[in-house]
Amino acid sequence: MAYADKTYYRNTYKGRAIADDTTLDNLLERASDDIDIFCGYNFTFADMAAQFQTLIQKATCAQAEAAYFDGDDLDSDFTSVSIGSFSISGGKSGKSAGSLHGNCMKYLNLTGLTHRGIVCGQYRVGFSSIV
Repeated sequence: MAYADKTYYRNTYKGRAIADDTTLDNLLERASDDIDIFCGYNFTFADMAAQFQTLIQKATCAQAEAAYFDGDDLDSDFTSVSIGSFSISGGKSGKSAGSLHGNCMKYLNLTGLTHRGIVCGQYRVGFSSIV
């Protein structure tokens, strides 16, 4: 299930218009999957505080919009790849394989879900309120 729907995208996020409802639904679903994979399925959306749900919804919209306007196959972006004597160059630059779009990452960073360190001690109380 997508974290944001077309109504949220159009009325709250106010993204650049993606006119086709089916395309928008599909992109929002894929964006939610991308976020889940990137975050390692380490959160339950329904259990999050409202402020963090809003950030996840905005991240979903940003990722969907980027896929539509900038190309939806971020995994194929490369500038050069070499394995032994085999080498290939080309593709788009600026994005690493398997990455989320920059605006999506900006929202996710605010949730703390992109933090890969160990949280302990007094800081655990603040972090645990996220999920």
